[in-house]
Amino acid sequence: MIHNKKITLSFIVLIKVFLSVNVFASEKLEIQWELDNPFRFFTNPKITSDIRKHYISIINENNKGLSLERKLQDEWFTYDENGDKQRFPTSGWAASIASDNYKDTCWNTRTNLYNLDNKLCENYINPKSHLINVWLNGGVKGDSCKWSYNLKNKSIEIKEVDCTKPIPIDVPYEGTVGSLYVNVSVNRNPSLTEKIEIKDIFVVGLGDSYGSGEGNPDIPVTFYNQRDNEDRLVVNNVILPRKDYINEKKKYMSATWMDRRCHRSLYSYQFKTALQLALDNPKQAVTFISFSCTGATTDNILSKPKSAAEYFNPIQPEYVSDTSKSPDAYHKLVDRKISVLPQLELLDMTLGKSARKIDILLLSTGGNDIGFAYYVLNVAAKNRFLRLPVKVPTQDTINDVYSIIDNNYRSFDKAIRKYLKNSDSKRIFLTAYPNILRDEHGKLCEGDNEIFDIPFGSIQHRKQRIRNTETNLLIPFYEIQKKTAHDLDWHLVDKHRDLYLKHGFCSKDHGLIGNEQFIIPHKNNITDDWYPDFSQHTYRAYRKKQRWIQIPVDSVLMINRTQRTWLGDFDLFFSDETSGIMHPSADGLSTTANANVEAIINSDIYDEL
Repeated sequence: MIHNKKITLSFIVLIKVFLSVNVFASEKLEIQWELDNPFRFFTNPKITSDIRKHYISIINENNKGLSLERKLQDEWFTYDENGDKQRFPTSGWAASIASDNYKDTCWNTRTNLYNLDNKLCENYINPKSHLINVWLNGGVKGDSCKWSYNLKNKSIEIKEVDCTKPIPIDVPYEGTVGSLYVNVSVNRNPSLTEKIEIKDIFVVGLGDSYGSGEGNPDIPVTFYNQRDNEDRLVVNNVILPRKDYINEKKKYMSATWMDRRCHRSLYSYQFKTALQLALDNPKQAVTFISFSCTGATTDNILSKPKSAAEYFNPIQPEYVSDTSKSPDAYHKLVDRKISVLPQLELLDMTLGKSARKIDILLLSTGGNDIGFAYYVLNVAAKNRFLRLPVKVPTQDTINDVYSIIDNNYRSFDKAIRKYLKNSDSKRIFLTAYPNILRDEHGKLCEGDNEIFDIPFGSIQHRKQRIRNTETNLLIPFYEIQKKTAHDLDWHLVDKHRDLYLKHGFCSKDHGLIGNEQFIIPHKNNITDDWYPDFSQHTYRAYRKKQRWIQIPVDSVLMINRTQRTWLGDFDLFFSDETSGIMHPSADGLSTTANANVEAIINSDIYDEL
């Protein structure tokens, strides 16, 4: 009996082994591949691959842009000199890329231009090839694979390798597509063939502060030296935090931006849109450039230089502005320290002799055309001596918005067509401005929770100012964006607007106590006491908050902008309290990017790429 049981048990084991071998052997063998670095702005593929690992983990989320942002902020990282990953503990994920003058990108911080002279970026605008990784799906570890591929009618063989290991192949890219055939033979199995076809999408960002990422520096300022702002001329008996000062260099530690003159950052929705497109399809490359600039009007995109948000001292002291193509443009030397060329002229400079056309144009413009910042400041500041200039939105404002925006968008449409592939205006994705005036319940902000009282002072009837701004400015602005975009056959991206309605500047999440500071920490110069009772050292710029809109406390503790004069750096005209206020936070920008990605992927244009 015992002997028979042993035979039966052995037979069952043999059957199981036989079945498992045949099931594994019957698994379909497939050639799989991905681009080594689908987001070409990063010259270090490890950055893209690390970000994509986080993206894969949130791929099923409804708002993938926001989920990715929160995931990255939970996993700040950088690379040490040996290439090993290490945490970047205080400043947010973008700091790991910006910390060494953006060395792993195609951006040159010394010239504030795309680094096309760098060997890794010399073919950035017009790629000559794309590196891919190819592997066999369903292969058994230990099996030997013999790979080959065709190149210019020649078959190139790769030595036999373990089937589970990926093989790098450089795919030539000519014109608008790169392709070749890859073959693999596995032991006694028939050989497999796969056609590799790569498309590289050219994504360009143009526009204003909403496009540049204003309010969200790649590396925020620091306050370790515990300096005080003793400017008591405007804010009586109140002292505010002052950013660190480098004594030996006699200058302040400024926030780090890709382009400090434009407050352009890696947190911008345009950057994140292009990045998310690359992460979403690793078989499709994305080439991205942006010239969006804080304070820019539509005229600054088309033909007129604009003043820099902050002083910049580059190696190359001036541009030669040669804009003979546009009779309305300036033709003169432009001082790069204090001015920024028209964005289309910068686009021309970057394209050079290239005939490459734009596949996707990300556009945010119009707010500065109507003086949006001054209407918003009407909510914050009193209109009296030594206070900021404001505009009061009235019924007449509605007519101004309609006429100015409609005319300027039509002028832009005429000028941009020659840059677009097939001169197709459907390639323009205009981002609608969000409603920033609603609280966590979707109700209009009260305006009475001291957000603006330091330094602007308390104002009676601030809620009425907020209501007038929404009624006479934000609502008609959105209506004319929608109408004109439809008339011009542009895509209007507006899905994010509904999501912002519970994340305006006054929104609170009472479960996030400690994250949600609303008042600038300030010290009374008589009592020497700080209020509110939290240290600026504990403030984390990119910590999760209910509000997706930056307010004065964020401006002071993230940017703390000063103006350079011949006497030194000063916070003139409330520059340290107003830079970036009423602009989206990184979470808001990520949500806006996600809306753009969805609009692009669901458009007819995407199918044609």
